[in-house]
Amino acid sequence: MFKLKKDYDDYEYKSLRLPTYLVNQVQELATKNNLSFNRVITQCVEYALLHMEEDEDNEQPN
Repeated sequence: MFKLKKDYDDYEYKSLRLPTYLVNQVQELATKNNLSFNRVITQCVEYALLHMEEDEDNEQPN
């Protein structure tokens, strides 16, 4: 189950463009949980990467 954490140790700056509906949903979740928008996005991406199904045809070498 996805649970929001409160902090991370190390960051790197990147700029993203997101659809307005996602921005609104993430901001609502962040506000509801007293977290920053960035913290929620970071955790959503982390969760997606950890739970992503691997497609053998599109695997990239490390």
